[in-house]
Amino acid sequence: MDNLIRTSNFDLIIETTKSMCMDDGVAAPSLGKLIGHNLFHIIQVKKGVALRNGDDKKLQEAENFQRLFALEWTYRVNSVCQKMTNTINHQKVKTIPLTDDLKTLRSYIILSMGNAFESLEKISCAKVWLGLAKLTLCRLILSNKRRRAEVKYLKVKVFESRPKWQHEHGGEFEMALSTSDRMLAKR
Repeated sequence: MDNLIRTSNFDLIIETTKSMCMDDGVAAPSLGKLIGHNLFHIIQVKKGVALRNGDDKKLQEAENFQRLFALEWTYRVNSVCQKMTNTINHQKVKTIPLTDDLKTLRSYIILSMGNAFESLEKISCAKVWLGLAKLTLCRLILSNKRRRAEVKYLKVKVFESRPKWQHEHGGEFEMALSTSDRMLAKR
């Protein structure tokens, strides 16, 4: 690696990374970012070794390579990989799960939560608590499909103190709902 981290090899590294990211028509755009991340760490290691050994030539090589890396890597590799990722994501067909599958998953989660709760009543064990917590999180994510990331930050106190909009505000929210949303809200 020491001989590779030289400005004379920078274009070779760029071309190799690009060919690895687009090998045989199979795109792997995240590989470019990973290689860049690892290269940055290799540069730091080379600088550290050069400083420890007092080798000014190797230190200068690493610093020059790092400058070139900082100037060109983003637009020559990262931006190309990001565009490729965006293109791949836009071409994916987004499918939603079948209602029957969601019902089956919901039934399984509820059954598993019941079993975990019964096990917890018999013996209090951290493993069972963790399993029950994961199942509860899955159940919340399943019911909050639109904003999955919010669930992990949801506190029990916040959930319990949420507004009961069905009973408050004189029916303003209900009037704003479409007919199908109004029927679903009554469930």
